[in-house]
Amino acid sequence: MEPWKIALPLAAYRCVPEHPKAAVLLLHGIGEHSGRHEDWMRRLCAAGYAAYIYDHRGHGHSSGTQGFVERLEDLVDDSLEMRAAVFREHPGLPLFLTGNSMGGLIAARSVVRDPRGLSGVILLGPALLMGENLSPLAKRAAHLIARVLPRLPLVTLETAALSRRSEVVQAYRQDPLVYHGRVRAGTAAQLVLAAESLWAHTEKWTLPTLILHGTDDRITFPDGSRRFYAQIASADKTFEEVPGGYHELFNDLEGERSMQRALTWLDERTGTGPLDR
Repeated sequence: MEPWKIALPLAAYRCVPEHPKAAVLLLHGIGEHSGRHEDWMRRLCAAGYAAYIYDHRGHGHSSGTQGFVERLEDLVDDSLEMRAAVFREHPGLPLFLTGNSMGGLIAARSVVRDPRGLSGVILLGPALLMGENLSPLAKRAAHLIARVLPRLPLVTLETAALSRRSEVVQAYRQDPLVYHGRVRAGTAAQLVLAAESLWAHTEKWTLPTLILHGTDDRITFPDGSRRFYAQIASADKTFEEVPGGYHELFNDLEGERSMQRALTWLDERTGTGPLDR
């Protein structure tokens, strides 16, 4: 994985094989950074895919207040700019999006905004259903707090729920590029608003889609993935639940199997593997 210089104030990276068969743009989750996805990048590259990733604004080495999302649609704008940059690098190649957690939500919002040129999407434990456990009164109170005190630390991320592998959790807790504070009020409100706005557009979603979600994910709701799969209009769509899986499927006990499942899905849609629908 090497630095990729782009005309945006974002830290970006790539891993490009000599003769790529397709390109993949990765979108990471909240509070983390690109370096935590280096294994997946290398796997993609070894399988013949040009892999690209970047740190969202306010994350990793990119500019902005660490861990703070003032407006989630700004991150969607960034993803569209990055998508265009990958297109310029590889004109004519198929391009796929993959997004985990908040990155899955950003990927979904970007598809709703502009699906053109994409060959498919992989969503990994996506944050598609936010604030589901809040009453209407609690939601109104949360949005009020977010307007008045958007940078107020509010929600603690349950880091033990990231993975069943203790070494993954420990590395996350000790990573200096990870935002270890509480999720701020404004960030939480932006996630809820973006997720809620997504559902009105599911009938227009026609891209090939793979959704993977752990049944024991306590950070994002597996039911959001189930509902999304049921509602999107894609003729080519797959939803698979990983039994006992925690939030970060590629870093979990069945991580190798989940990575291979995603690679197989990509191969099937780039003409380099048997298509099984």
